[in-house]
Amino acid sequence: TLRMSLTIEEHFCCTSSAASDPSTNDLPNVWFFTLLACAYFCLLCLIFWQPFDFRRDPRDIQNIINKFLSNPFSDYRGANRKLLSNALRATVTSGILGVLTAMAIRLGRHANSIKVSLPIAAVFVSLAVLLIELGQLLEMSRSGGGVDLLMRLFGAWAGLGLWLVWAPRKQSFVHPSDDQLR
Repeated sequence: TLRMSLTIEEHFCCTSSAASDPSTNDLPNVWFFTLLACAYFCLLCLIFWQPFDFRRDPRDIQNIINKFLSNPFSDYRGANRKLLSNALRATVTSGILGVLTAMAIRLGRHANSIKVSLPIAAVFVSLAVLLIELGQLLEMSRSGGGVDLLMRLFGAWAGLGLWLVWAPRKQSFVHPSDDQLR
């Protein structure tokens, strides 16, 4: 009994000191990266929706949506170099959004939280990409379409994957006397 109470007290003290250590508390970073990801999403909307001249007539909107659903990859016009340039731009800009989103929800920080946070991050970046493309589809001077949508989705998911590969992992705390107790 004495050894058990000593072990519990020793473990309790170690846990308390680790929990109160300010270096292990990264909640301010979560809010910072959340705001940064939201600000970047708003910046992408500002850039890709210029000059904000959206179609308002319900018949025009219905025609555009029907046209998109009947031929989703009609947005490809021009030379292969232009397609490559647009695909690269869409992939990189959405990849940054994916990385910022992964940083905001601390994706990959804890091995057991990936099962919960990865689907949340994937749904968020997918909805953000869909919203950007929908805005471009309804913008009079722009054309949204399937190629850009696929490239943006690929970029956003690749950004999430990059963060999973290179994310700093939180080290688990092992008390030096734990080995002695076994």
